[in-house]
Amino acid sequence: MKYRLLEQSSLRRLIFSFVLLSIIVSYAPQSAQASQLEASAALPLSQTNPQQTVFLPLVAQDSGTHSVDLIAAAQARGEISSETALLYQVFAVFGDDRLPAKYRGTSSGPSDVEVSQLVREQYHTLSAQAKATLEPFLMPPYHSGSWWDLQQQKQRRAVAPQAEQPSEWRCGGLGNVKDPLFNEWSYLDSANGEVRIWWQKRYPQDAAMAKLYLEKVDAIWLKLHMLMGRQPPSDEGSSKLCRGGNNRYDISLVDLGANGETWPYEYTAGGPTPSYILLRRGAAYGTLIHELMHAFQFAFARKGTWSEYTWWAEATATWAVQYVDPTLNHEHGYADGFLKRPDMALEEVLGGDSGVAATHHYGAYLFPWFIQTRIGEGWIRTSWERFATEPNSLKVVNELIPGGFKQQWPDFTLRMLNRPPMDDFTKADRMIVQSTLQGDEVVALNGARERAYELDGNVKHLASQAYRFTFNDLSARSVTFVNPLFEQEQLTAEIRALVKINGKWAEEDWTDAPWRSFCRDVKAERVEELMIVISNNEWQNRNHKLHFTKPPRLIATNVACRGWDFTVTAKMTESGDTFNSQEETVTTGRWLRDILDGDDGMGRPFEHYQAKDVKATWKHTGTEGGCSGSGSGSVTLPGADQTWLTIWTTGLDLTGRTYVPGRRVYNGFGTDVEVWGNVTVPYNCGDDSFPRSLVTLGHWFRTETVPTQSVSADGKEIKGTFVEIETDEGYNRTLTYTWTMTALPPE
Repeated sequence: MKYRLLEQSSLRRLIFSFVLLSIIVSYAPQSAQASQLEASAALPLSQTNPQQTVFLPLVAQDSGTHSVDLIAAAQARGEISSETALLYQVFAVFGDDRLPAKYRGTSSGPSDVEVSQLVREQYHTLSAQAKATLEPFLMPPYHSGSWWDLQQQKQRRAVAPQAEQPSEWRCGGLGNVKDPLFNEWSYLDSANGEVRIWWQKRYPQDAAMAKLYLEKVDAIWLKLHMLMGRQPPSDEGSSKLCRGGNNRYDISLVDLGANGETWPYEYTAGGPTPSYILLRRGAAYGTLIHELMHAFQFAFARKGTWSEYTWWAEATATWAVQYVDPTLNHEHGYADGFLKRPDMALEEVLGGDSGVAATHHYGAYLFPWFIQTRIGEGWIRTSWERFATEPNSLKVVNELIPGGFKQQWPDFTLRMLNRPPMDDFTKADRMIVQSTLQGDEVVALNGARERAYELDGNVKHLASQAYRFTFNDLSARSVTFVNPLFEQEQLTAEIRALVKINGKWAEEDWTDAPWRSFCRDVKAERVEELMIVISNNEWQNRNHKLHFTKPPRLIATNVACRGWDFTVTAKMTESGDTFNSQEETVTTGRWLRDILDGDDGMGRPFEHYQAKDVKATWKHTGTEGGCSGSGSGSVTLPGADQTWLTIWTTGLDLTGRTYVPGRRVYNGFGTDVEVWGNVTVPYNCGDDSFPRSLVTLGHWFRTETVPTQSVSADGKEIKGTFVEIETDEGYNRTLTYTWTMTALPPE
């Protein structure tokens, strides 16, 4: 189990310089030493730069892929057996020169294979020869016959011929009380009697580092013990060979490509096991916490294979750094691997040549931390207890968090943005890494009539996609988000949004909304910034992926939306066997947006208006039989709910489901039943008369029922004509409507 190398090589030189100085002056005050150790974990993310680590005698040739992963790939292709692959992977971890050259990739970068756990799970299937080959690697380095000892022997033989030590000398055999190799190592014991830290005498500066670790280790041990409710199993080293010669937990400072590794002593898969830690010389304080958390994890049984729990082991070990010392911020360096790949599933593990994503499962510490802020830290121990009977790690986590992933995952993916206003991680822990955006667009029409943005939306299980749209072009007046979930239901999909209007942010749930529309001509809807997060809370089917035949889409057009000043002219000619008449009504007024109570912009793919301040001027002349009549006048019409104008401002069809580029059609109707009955023209018939109603006053505006006419290209004017012809035996009537409408300016 490895703690990934994120510190740059200059960090080691910095630690060496400080420690050497402290030795010269017979050690600095305790507080200064502690600050040195903490400083080694506090480099800002911008300064991290993983460097190639050289194992002697193996010189790693950086092929861009970790050696361990090259070997795993060769096994997958059938080029080597599983047993050979395991041996080669161990050789790669420890820099053994028996590793064939073609598998010598990087050695310091992350791998997606936890070799110590592969050994533990496959050990019982190995041949006797393979077990014998592995034996030196399965013991701490300070014992005779260990991998470290064999490397040193080989280097000494290269200088002066020496005979190999017999195998019976391994770990101080032949009845010796003390391993002869102990002469090359020294150690310090913690005050609580639980931990022993070993270092090589040839590196006197490591003695100072061991003291610094010891100043911290008791507090770490106590806090993790209280958290996990148990301690790492005893290695029984006082009675068993190759286990340090004592019952304390052993940590040794060695040259490693990774920051640290925790190796089990026992190779029965699934059960609790004692373990020991290999800590890279000069490793940061946070690494010590991380690896000790692994030691406590080994105190729990597991029903499933280690690969199932790898992500949770690394996530909670990284989380433990923040839990033990919230001021350290060592864990921030791993948040990048998680937040930069929100498209990866929560439990997904990559390595080798996968770049920043190689530390994704380490950066997943953000999820247990997020849940901890809601229910406390006790659930971490419970999760490890549950693994004894449940082989599915996601099932355990789902059952322990309130409402399961269905409730928590959408909230968490919003927090992953780590941008105002959802910058909880920054506020709580000064963690400034932000999630990668799938799209980051400045919505500017630049003279065009519209822009449409397709969002991918094909999100893996327990993954997410985030998009940001910034609006600084006032010509983008109408904006609509089209939600395909309304038509293509997907039960595990969630769409959340952060909306900034007039400098204030609001969080909205768009999952069940067919549309979300904004009229930017109105101050209250003048969206300035919009962040949309699409997440998939599916956890049972790890092959699940959201899929949309029609993708989520954001559409912005230049069509005005606040309202319209209008002039409508309605003309009628009517004729029959015994009558004819001509009539004209000119109506002026203003269309204003009709917003129903509770309308939050999520229920309409269009803008709807009602007429206000309507004034009509009319004239009529005609004959009927022996009668005739004429007249003119002006009247105020109530408008309101007897009138409507609907404009599809953002290119959607009548169903609101399909985007049709350039579509900006409208239709409408204007009538007034009350005025129609009260305003008449008298027809005189000599001794008699009768009133004649005004057709164009009762129906002063009309368009096609199915809209075909469009708003102008600049979005600011509506001009149109509609002709309605009615014929019957002996009867003909033609109604002609023409209109001009001019958009109200933005508020």
